[in-house]
Amino acid sequence: RNAETIYGPDLGCLKGKTVRTKPPPIRVQHNEIPPSIMDHYKNVTLSVDIMKVTGIPFLMTISRDIKFGTAGRLETMQTHHILKHFKKIISTYAVRGFKVKIMLTDNQFESMRDDIANLHVQLHVVAREDHV
Repeated sequence: RNAETIYGPDLGCLKGKTVRTKPPPIRVQHNEIPPSIMDHYKNVTLSVDIMKVTGIPFLMTISRDIKFGTAGRLETMQTHHILKHFKKIISTYAVRGFKVKIMLTDNQFESMRDDIANLHVQLHVVAREDHV
């Protein structure tokens, strides 16, 4: 009894007997984009590059005006894997009402020009030392 008065109840005993309470559900709230912003930023220009982290390739994008960025791990550096990610990114913008019109890339995406054109996006390849 004296130990319980000095140190409090036995935590090991309490942890074994107490029941975990259910946490409150997470609520996701979607806010509508104001029409003035949609009118001004509806057409999106993406800067695109591939970045490797410890040898693992990631497709990185950021939009020029609204500064929304994406990162996706590429299974391989093959064209069809990269195009699969481009389609996901374009649909992500389309869900919220934006339209990807231009992609600024470096020379490694030049071979995909026709495939990207089929996605209704213009490909602009920047010069070798220019920043995307």
